[in-house]
Amino acid sequence: MKEHKKVTRESAGLGAKYMVIAMVGEPFMDSAFYNRKNNAFPLIDYANEHGIYVVTFTNASLVTEKMLDVLINKGCSLIGKLWSLNSAIDDELTVVKKRWVERKGIMIPKGLALMMDAGFNRVNDGTTRLGADVIVTAKNYAGIPKVVEFLLDNGIKPIIDTMIPTGRAKVNYSALKLKPGQNAWLYKQLAPILGKDFVKDEFVGGCATKQVGLAYDNFGNVKVCCALGANVGNIRTEPISELSKKIYEYRKKLPTYEKEIGTLPACDTAEFIKDQAGLP
Repeated sequence: MKEHKKVTRESAGLGAKYMVIAMVGEPFMDSAFYNRKNNAFPLIDYANEHGIYVVTFTNASLVTEKMLDVLINKGCSLIGKLWSLNSAIDDELTVVKKRWVERKGIMIPKGLALMMDAGFNRVNDGTTRLGADVIVTAKNYAGIPKVVEFLLDNGIKPIIDTMIPTGRAKVNYSALKLKPGQNAWLYKQLAPILGKDFVKDEFVGGCATKQVGLAYDNFGNVKVCCALGANVGNIRTEPISELSKKIYEYRKKLPTYEKEIGTLPACDTAEFIKDQAGLP
């Protein structure tokens, strides 16, 4: 917690307005994020005190009404997972066995339903505090249009990403990667659902690696983005201001991959990792 506070203070001093908690395990299992004994969220409270809004990715398997009743009143948004409306496919891909419940005639993971019930998806002036991570693979791509329609109909922002070949995805890459023509088919289905601005989204138009701020892992190692390995420095040995400069210089050297119009291509980070790992 001491290290999180240090990064929060220094980042706020540099003008940071939000932090994203992602890809470092399930945050609701971390006492720095959630204090079960007091039903408190110390990291969010500290960030809010320093003018920083918190966005948290979660598999939502541990959320309860008790937690959400407190969390709804803080400066934060939640991003759950919905990779398929087929429970077997979703559980397989997310590797989380979930309880599924009905909402508006559709079966969805209970955790996502609880976040809806708590009001995180109540759209206000076109905004929402609830998103859903939607990862595209060969196993679920055909059902993603229905997933996106459900999310939009219920005030939930779909965050659509192509698979980044790290961890389990790297091991199972050949079975999960989109086959020729599948990304073009999915783009054709999603374009009318998501509207004309869809093509301008970073998912299609560019790499978020070059847009977001500093990322660090549980050991303090600083990364260019949460998907790329540590390569810049460590928060325990250098100030955030110096590490941010190093990230900026490193990003200028990253290759940019051409996007094929009318398809859902992999992000630049994914292409970079594929090249580094020698994946096809």
